[in-house]
Amino acid sequence: MKSNLGYIVSAFIIGLSLIVGAYILADGWRSTSVSGETRGLYDGNKNVMNDDELAAYLRITSDDLKKIINQDNEAKSKLSFYDRFKFIPYGELNGKHFYLKDHIDKWLLYITENEEK
Repeated sequence: MKSNLGYIVSAFIIGLSLIVGAYILADGWRSTSVSGETRGLYDGNKNVMNDDELAAYLRITSDDLKKIINQDNEAKSKLSFYDRFKFIPYGELNGKHFYLKDHIDKWLLYITENEEK
């Protein structure tokens, strides 16, 4: 009888340890994610940015960024071809925009060098 009780207590301790360990790991993953409250301003070290990070990088509001994208999309729809960096470069996945920092820097260079006067 003592032997069975020892197995039961050991199994309970192992099970509890697995549950606590899983909780700790899940909390660690959650705190390093890019969404929610941990998503913040551009920190200078990212190669891929979301809308908020790009707006911070460009030092404009998120609304201004949305206006630029909408204007670009409207202008693009009227053209059959255009220079690669004439419009803000982005990728879209599940309805969210993603921006490569290198491409944004090239876009900034393009629009400054080719300003309409």
